[in-house]
Amino acid sequence: GELMNKHLPIAAAMFLSLALSASAGIHLALFGGYAATPGKASGEAPVFGAGLGIDLTPTLSLDLTAGRWVLSVRSTSDGLSRGRLTEIPVTLDLRARFPFGRDLAAYVSGGLGYAFHGFALDGEVAEGWRKPGFEVSERVDHGLAIQIGTGLTVPLGPAVDFDLGARYTILRTKGSWIMADLVGGQSLGGTIDKLDFDALSVVAGFRVAFR
Repeated sequence: GELMNKHLPIAAAMFLSLALSASAGIHLALFGGYAATPGKASGEAPVFGAGLGIDLTPTLSLDLTAGRWVLSVRSTSDGLSRGRLTEIPVTLDLRARFPFGRDLAAYVSGGLGYAFHGFALDGEVAEGWRKPGFEVSERVDHGLAIQIGTGLTVPLGPAVDFDLGARYTILRTKGSWIMADLVGGQSLGGTIDKLDFDALSVVAGFRVAFR
C-alpha cells in the first residue's frame, strides 16, 4: 500500500508528461453507466469516469482511466458491517482495436492501477452500538486494481467516437475496525481480511481526439 501511494503520483505525472509531449495522437474519454458487484456489495449504482489516452499505433492505445461509483454493502461474515462503499479505481490500460465493417471497431483492453476505497458505516448500525455506550468505526484500505474490458466504437465525426463497453474490475483489499468504550475510555480493534469488491460495469461515452 505504501509503495503504491509513493509511486502512483510519479507514474501519473510521467504518463501526463508523455501524453502532452507525444507526437502521436491523444484523446479524452468521458463515460457513464452502471456498476454492480456480485460479492459483498449489493445492487447497482451509477458509474462516471474519464480517461486520457495516447495513440501508440492506429490500433493500439495507452489509456489512463478513472471511474467512480458508490454501492450499498451488506453485513458480511468476514467482519465488514452494513454501510456505503465508494470506489475510485485508477488504471493504466492497454487497448487494442479491431476494425471491421464500415468504420466500426471492436476493442479489448486490460491494465492495472490503484483503487481508492471509502467506507461509511450505516447510521442505524452506528446508533445501535452508540446506545449501549460504544462507538464503532470501520475502514477499507486502498489497494490494487486490475481491469479488463471489451466493447465497440462507432465514429460520429472526424474526431469523435461513440464508445459502448463492459469492464470487469478486480478489487481485492482488506480493512480494519475500532470499537471505543465511551464510558470506560478503552478501545480495541482488529483487521478485516480478504475483502472482495470486484465490479462489473456497463458504460457508454465519447472519445474525442485532439491530434
